Amino acid sequence: MSDLQIAQQLQDQYDGSTPLKNTAGVAYSIVASDYVIDLMFRGTSDLEDAKRDLEAGMISTAFGQLHRGAWSGLLEVFSTEEMNLPKNKPIRISGHSLGAMRASMAANILSQKGWTMLECVTFGCPLWGDSFAVNNLNYVKNRTYQNYHNLFEHDFFTSIPIYLPSEPYAAPPNRIQVWSAPTAHNEWHDAPYNIQCHSLKDCYIQALEKMNG
Repeated sequence: MSDLQIAQQLQDQYDGSTPLKNTAGVAYSIVASDYVIDLMFRGTSDLEDAKRDLEAGMISTAFGQLHRGAWSGLLEVFSTEEMNLPKNKPIRISGHSLGAMRASMAANILSQKGWTMLECVTFGCPLWGDSFAVNNLNYVKNRTYQNYHNLFEHDFFTSIPIYLPSEPYAAPPNRIQVWSAPTAHNEWHDAPYNIQCHSLKDCYIQALEKMNG
């Protein structure tokens, strides 16, 4: 599956076409095929998600210091789903925005728990951990961590939370720039003032479609 198809699959989740689970306030989907299991984390979609976004203070974990709100509930997810994620089958983890933070953390969790056939692809990922945590993603087996980021057109959500001395967030690794910034009139120069810069459907999917010709 291409990264464009992964983004489209995440959009289907937003649109309600993919069955959604909710454990401890974490919204996610598990879709299994003969070859791979997709673990997809949904981005911010309701008030409870927004509250998690705002819980930006760091919490110390075995995986480094992490964004408290995005981390909350993840261990409960894996406690619930561990039997549905066999270690002899590739696991493809993905997410957008809040879901991207959770996907990144999930890759660390599964790697430390002994899963070796892992992929992780994220779109518009905000700051989510310290350098110890984000550097661990370089060791995810089977594929380089892919982090699509609308850098050219100022998706400011990927710079949140703002760096603070007491909160040593590090930028997610391997940022792949995309050059899509739609507005109502498709005028790219208006994009720095347009929240669509962060939109999976209106920015990242359109950008990947252009990248794929």
